[in-house]
Amino acid sequence: QPASIAQLLLIIQSTCLNSSTSVHHSVNQSLLLAYISPVHHSVNQSLLLTFDIKRN
Repeated sequence: QPASIAQLLLIIQSTCLNSSTSVHHSVNQSLLLAYISPVHHSVNQSLLLTFDIKRN
């Protein structure tokens, strides 16, 4: 389980970095909410915000 979660995180983060649309961002947010615990979600929220700031 932990390994698959880590792989999912890498996929989500890669998608966020490569994506420039809010639609993809929304999809990734849904994946985070569906698959990741609240603690991990908070960490990834911070990463997503950082990616958004860098991208914009």
